[in-house]
Amino acid sequence: MPICTAAYSQSGTRLACDGVGGAIVTWSDRRSSPTESDIYAQRIDRFGYWGYPAPSAASAADVPGDQGGRITLAWQASRLD
Repeated sequence: MPICTAAYSQSGTRLACDGVGGAIVTWSDRRSSPTESDIYAQRIDRFGYWGYPAPSAASAADVPGDQGGRITLAWQASRLD
């Protein structure tokens, strides 16, 4: 699976385990200029997908009048759900 398909050159690729079966990939990238490099990084999960697949909380709000017993929670589902 390609990690980067940008123009010019990418080099110096390094990998680090993310602790949950995926990896963090870093590289030196000249996509902005053929003479100057920037450093880029991308997480790849254990299935080969970019980013982090866990769901994320969108909002949380107290339900009024129940003395802190309940909240209303909204979230963005994982792409694996």
